Amino acid sequence: MKKRTLPLLLFAALSALLASCNSEGEKRTITFENISSVKDYAQSGTFQAEGSNVEVMPGQEIQITFNAMKGQTLMFATMYGNSWDLFFAPQNPGIKLFESNGNPVTGDISDQVKLWDAGTKKNNDPRRGKKGQPREDEDWQVTEINGKDGTYDYPSAGEMMKLNLAYDAADSRFTLTMRNNTNATKVQTPFSTGVWAVSNAFDGKPVNEKPLFDAGQKAGTELVALAERGNNQPLADKLAANTGAFTALSPVIVVVYKGDRNPLAATIANEMNTNTQDWAQSGNLDNLKKAMENNPDVKSVHTISSFTKPGETAETSYNARPGEKIAFAAMMGHSSIMQNNTPVDALQRNNITSDISISGNDMPRAEQVVRVSIK
Repeated sequence: MKKRTLPLLLFAALSALLASCNSEGEKRTITFENISSVKDYAQSGTFQAEGSNVEVMPGQEIQITFNAMKGQTLMFATMYGNSWDLFFAPQNPGIKLFESNGNPVTGDISDQVKLWDAGTKKNNDPRRGKKGQPREDEDWQVTEINGKDGTYDYPSAGEMMKLNLAYDAADSRFTLTMRNNTNATKVQTPFSTGVWAVSNAFDGKPVNEKPLFDAGQKAGTELVALAERGNNQPLADKLAANTGAFTALSPVIVVVYKGDRNPLAATIANEMNTNTQDWAQSGNLDNLKKAMENNPDVKSVHTISSFTKPGETAETSYNARPGEKIAFAAMMGHSSIMQNNTPVDALQRNNITSDISISGNDMPRAEQVVRVSIK
């Protein structure tokens, strides 16, 4: 009798274990690969004075209009016209556009601009103009002109160039007004045509923290063309080639559900201003996850808590039974939502990128920026 009891007990325990495993279903892993390219700048462009004279003359103003979100910075450059190789630009990584509390920076920001020496030509005395003064080469690095440079005692850059920043909250749009204020100083000089760029940002920091130059290092040929001759085209072309959307993938939510109605898509559509607000603004999935856990049609909820940068891959695993489906979603940028727009069988093993849509204007097709597969 005892000899039969042990095998029966083992069989019962094994059966219970198998039943438990079967009740959970089969394991699958869903992978999100960010295949978008990395661009340093979200926007870039050029500026010049209106009319036939493209230089910004003493007393004149120009404006630069651009969009930006928290973490992004503004960089620009223009030649100090009455020099062989001096230029105005902010200090790296550029002008901070939002405070740490999320408030936009506005008002007089003239103290953000600096006067720099490209280090390619020996400096002249701006009081005498460039005519009749030798244009001699030097092999040096980019340095800040802070007062005397051996030829002249310059006013501060903020005295020569006045900057004012305004913000339109409805469109997340900034307008920078730049005024040539050298008419209020002892030496007047034009500003050349210039370039500007708004950085892409990740995790609250610019993607490129040394966008136009690196103080203490040699200037690039494109910046030299601007600093020596006021020719902004080479630098503008370089910036334009590296300008585009930086499509980092936000924390991802994946739900396993039963039935014909996608509960995640329905919640996102109906409650974008409540449960999904934190997710859209900061990547915080807590409220959206809680809403899914309280949904009777949802079997399980899974999240990827980190951002996925271009070139990176993230994944999460789940268990599912025949007939169950999955839904997933992530933010791309600050306002576009990536999600599956058709039902997805939770047990399939396939590349399911074709089932994805990305909302928002001017967004690329899903297959251009992300690859999603189940294995």
